[in-house]
Amino acid sequence: MQHTIKICSFIGLLFFTMNCQPTKEIVTASEERKISATLKQLTTEIYAKASRLDTAQIFADYSPQTTLVYDGQLIPWEAQLAGAKALFGNLREAVLTIDQMEVDVLSPNTAVLYGKYHYKYTDKCDHTVTGNPAWTWIFVRENNVWKIRHAHLSYPAQGEHHHWNTDYLKPARSKKTELLVKDREGTKKESRLMARLSKLSA
Repeated sequence: MQHTIKICSFIGLLFFTMNCQPTKEIVTASEERKISATLKQLTTEIYAKASRLDTAQIFADYSPQTTLVYDGQLIPWEAQLAGAKALFGNLREAVLTIDQMEVDVLSPNTAVLYGKYHYKYTDKCDHTVTGNPAWTWIFVRENNVWKIRHAHLSYPAQGEHHHWNTDYLKPARSKKTELLVKDREGTKKESRLMARLSKLSA
């Protein structure tokens, strides 16, 4: 009798444990195709905004909680927004072309988009820079709207490419520090001049 009770208790516990497991969200093939097409279209529109230098809308599809990894650096999102807007504000023309784009749907509300693109930026002084980075975006559906929650951008090991201006990430020098630096530089120049004069008079 006790043996039977133990078996029944074990079966009951096993049944309870199985029912308490989180339900895995299953994506059907049809849903996967739909999500993939939606995100590819959204990405195409984002790059079109960048090509139009539409600084007001370029980052509208990013979540305020977006995280960014850029060429081995963890970039604060607010700093990225400020730097990128300054960059695009200084451009006369931007041409961005997507070369490759793939989507990996993880759940009905999460997907990874990755690929490669190339660009040509021309600033207002007619300086041109080109690049061909690879990138990854993690999309999350928030309130039924797809938003980019994580971004990663990297460049080939070799070749010319443009980096976002990350000077805004460096700590600003105080006025006192600037004066000390200038004074030190002036002292070095004076010492070099005195050394040359000593050689001439020798």
